[in-house]
Amino acid sequence: MKKGFLVLFWFWSLIIYSQSNDLASISTGKFLGFSALFNQEESLFGYLAIYSKGKESPTTEKFEYVYFDKNLNKVANNDFIAQNYITSFSTYIDTKGNIELYPIVDSEKYAKAKKQTIPTVKLVNLKDNSISDLPVFSYEDDKLVTLDANLSEKDREDFLRKFLRSNDYLPRTEVNFLNDGSIFILKYKYDPYKRLKFDYGIIKYDSNKNELWRFDFNNDKKAKIDQTIDIIYFDFENIYLTEKTTVKKDITFKLIKINLKSGLKEIDMPIINYSENSIGSLKIFNNRFDNIYNKRRFDDKLVFVGQIIESLYSGTDKGCFRMIIDKKTNEVKFDNLYYSQIQSFIGAKIPSANDEGYRLVARDFYFFKDGSIGFMFEKFKGGGVSIMGVGGNIKTTDLVYVETNESFMPKIARIFEKDITKGYTNSDYLFSRYGKEIDDVVFFYKDFQKESDGEKNWNLYINTIRSGVVSSEKIPISSKTNAIIPYVAKEGYILLREYNKESKYNGIRLEKLNN
Repeated sequence: MKKGFLVLFWFWSLIIYSQSNDLASISTGKFLGFSALFNQEESLFGYLAIYSKGKESPTTEKFEYVYFDKNLNKVANNDFIAQNYITSFSTYIDTKGNIELYPIVDSEKYAKAKKQTIPTVKLVNLKDNSISDLPVFSYEDDKLVTLDANLSEKDREDFLRKFLRSNDYLPRTEVNFLNDGSIFILKYKYDPYKRLKFDYGIIKYDSNKNELWRFDFNNDKKAKIDQTIDIIYFDFENIYLTEKTTVKKDITFKLIKINLKSGLKEIDMPIINYSENSIGSLKIFNNRFDNIYNKRRFDDKLVFVGQIIESLYSGTDKGCFRMIIDKKTNEVKFDNLYYSQIQSFIGAKIPSANDEGYRLVARDFYFFKDGSIGFMFEKFKGGGVSIMGVGGNIKTTDLVYVETNESFMPKIARIFEKDITKGYTNSDYLFSRYGKEIDDVVFFYKDFQKESDGEKNWNLYINTIRSGVVSSEKIPISSKTNAIIPYVAKEGYILLREYNKESKYNGIRLEKLNN
């Protein structure tokens, strides 16, 4: 489910209940960013603001985090030190309710930095308000080693060059921390001379780096077998991954499930009739402009949506496919739905939806318990080459909602009419969230509309889907004074961040909705 935000303008008639804070005055530092936090179940956890408090040393800077709960109460804050080429941090909530801060590096500042060291992930423990660095691991010489965070990038590169000369490959490691303190890694070797990836393996360690189990894939470099392993999902019980194996011109794909407790393989099945790009979209579904979260976990199954892309060299998708994995039986089912089928269904239900020259671009997916899926499309035109590069001269108009049945065929179509919006990769769709009931969805979009008095004003639309029935609420927007960024909030509310650079005001507040 897409959890994003776009800039709007000042809301004026929404106030029923409001709780607020001023981000400009809550810290003495310079405001860097504000984000909503979501837990492992995709439920709202709270909010986090990041500030820079200036130079700490010639190579470091002091930062501050401020954590707010869902009611905008300030719960915790603390200072920490990081490299001066870090501009902000992205956020993640682990299963223990800790906040992980992933550094965002400014490439220009990094290139000019006097000393380039490994940017580490910060772990915020909200129970005691402490902050620490997560260790940086690498699998080298058949063992897991902890890298020195103070090691310069130059020294690390020198080590890897010597390692390559001695071993004819470079080590590659992806690390995942588990809720019991253990970790599992995906490791492989890369031969840059022959461009081969090989000797893939997944290894689980306890918190003291003692190996618990390992699962090895192909390790025969002489056979010239090139492998790529991608983890598409893991839920702290199982790892789900796709395996691509290339032997000369023969390419095959597999879906594999490994039990995280035992290390045993529970699914090992070929994936056929889908291209490499299609299989890759199970991990990342990209609509050309942004990535859409394309999976949801239920008690009995996992449901994914991928793109039907017929050619390895074509970025054009012809439709979507659904993959359902039964968590108990390990049965896997695939179903296809082509855009031509969707457009024919929409055309029969809503002829006006198929405007000439417009095509449908996916903006969000809503996953329901019975396996049916809701697609939110936006009518889109343009995206060719412009002075701004690929993606210019874009027009977007109505949103089109299509919901499938359990068999992954269209059963509901509805259009949400809105005026044409022009701009570079522009969209009026904002974000969505699930409600209290597992199949309730609320989604938000904006529209710049001409009113009865001839003036154009912004409107916010809040739409609720319950059992296929959609209810909508319209909230007018006006004023040219301040800018607003809306964020996902607890059920029945929306969070608005209002700011004015000239007056240095940066307020956040919860507003109660009428729906």
